Amino acid sequence: MIITCSLMLGACTDEITVNCPTHTLERAVQYDGYELAWAEEFEEDGLPDDKVWSYEEGYQRNEELQDYKKADLSHSRVEDGKLLLHAFKDPHDGTDGMGAPYHFEFSSASVKSQMKKDFQYGRIDIAAKIPTGRGILPAFRLIPTENVYEDGYGEIDIMEYVWGDEDEHNSVYQTIHTQNTLDKVDERPASSCSSNTLDSKFHLYSVVWEKNSIEILFDNKVVLTYQRNQESDSYKQWPFDQPFYLTMNLAVGGTQGGKWEIDETVFPAQMEVEYVRYYAKINNGDSEEKDDEDKEGKTVNLIENGDLETAYSDTEAPVIVPRWKLENERMLEYRNRWNVLEGAGTEFFVDDANGANNTKHSLSFKSPKIPNWWSTDVGLTFDGVSVGKHTLSFYVKSDKPVSSFVLSFTLADVSVKDYRNYKTLANENGKTVIKQGSGSLYPTMLEYVGNTWQKYSITLDIPENDLKDGLVRLVFKPHTTGEFGATSCKLVSSEPVQFWFDEFVLEKAN
Repeated sequence: MIITCSLMLGACTDEITVNCPTHTLERAVQYDGYELAWAEEFEEDGLPDDKVWSYEEGYQRNEELQDYKKADLSHSRVEDGKLLLHAFKDPHDGTDGMGAPYHFEFSSASVKSQMKKDFQYGRIDIAAKIPTGRGILPAFRLIPTENVYEDGYGEIDIMEYVWGDEDEHNSVYQTIHTQNTLDKVDERPASSCSSNTLDSKFHLYSVVWEKNSIEILFDNKVVLTYQRNQESDSYKQWPFDQPFYLTMNLAVGGTQGGKWEIDETVFPAQMEVEYVRYYAKINNGDSEEKDDEDKEGKTVNLIENGDLETAYSDTEAPVIVPRWKLENERMLEYRNRWNVLEGAGTEFFVDDANGANNTKHSLSFKSPKIPNWWSTDVGLTFDGVSVGKHTLSFYVKSDKPVSSFVLSFTLADVSVKDYRNYKTLANENGKTVIKQGSGSLYPTMLEYVGNTWQKYSITLDIPENDLKDGLVRLVFKPHTTGEFGATSCKLVSSEPVQFWFDEFVLEKAN
């Protein structure tokens, strides 16, 4: 089982503050490898479409205080292209789920797609503006439609908000539940991310559900990853090979929401959902052999020893080198060997006690003082990269609460003296373009990083080129910032810093 908190490529914004900094929300309507299969755009005013949505009713769970109302326009309705769910301070008597008398302090709504619109694999996007405050608990969840495992449980919590213990009280939480986590056989995969505009701006809450992995995203940035255990293949660890339905609810109080008591001034509370969109994967390939898989059906990683778990010999180990040794064909002497430019006090090594996803090894860069941004290059040159779409992913963390790095993905030409003049691939508006170097590298990625492992990923469409053997070079600049389209960068600071990198994967994309 692999559990991670992570982010993906994006451009920074001052409007969102996050435990792992997030970026400008892009309302993508197209994703590589997926096609839009179904969408609920909430176009007709009135009650939610009964061909898609039904309701939870009355008391439901967790000692919550709300009475869920069915088909009640004051609690759930479509208006001006949005689904509105309302919660009210509304003391009244009713019955609980067993029919016993129950006093409700609040009334609210919960809609669900059970037996009307179910999902299995693919990507789900929910654009929403949620209420915040002490005692309110909005949530988006995926739950098995008809659980096929009598003694197994599964649930995907795409978003839950609670007041929380942090000072800002603006975090949303993501959780994956299985029978193994319920029985405490496995640690429960969970993460959180924060924004000070949850209740004032629409954000994108997403899940990408594959046959062997689940990723939960906030504003298109991965914040939680969970993977199938290929060795055990137990439904108690992976109960996600079955249809699930979506619930969207606005709860009040209870064992979770009421932990910090309830601020009655937040009522009436309103949640707005702009749309729900479901993207199915194109050509799942269940019965066809894919070109990018080896004979055992495993995806080929073009980066050798990308997880750093195989021991290096003395001539393969990460090395500190002067820049001149990486010029022209001399660079080929370091093919498939991680290297960093020499600097006073620089350390570059495999850390054998600090790997991502509970592994044992990672690549570490450590410096007592980085003199300038152009001397931070951590690089790897390798070949065998063909023309076409490829996805690069990796994990990074720093010893700082917040730092950043710049990555350049370059087409390596040994006839060019200085690799800073290589052709750099950049992602502009979803399209891969070539930037010709002119003394330094253009950024392919600009990202923030914290002191916990985070996953980063980018897909590039490598164009036709005349470079021999598909030679490329990755260059990371730790503790450095920059701008897309510019060749110069700047240091975050010159103070002592340490970075760790792990789980490098470059594979052909679908």
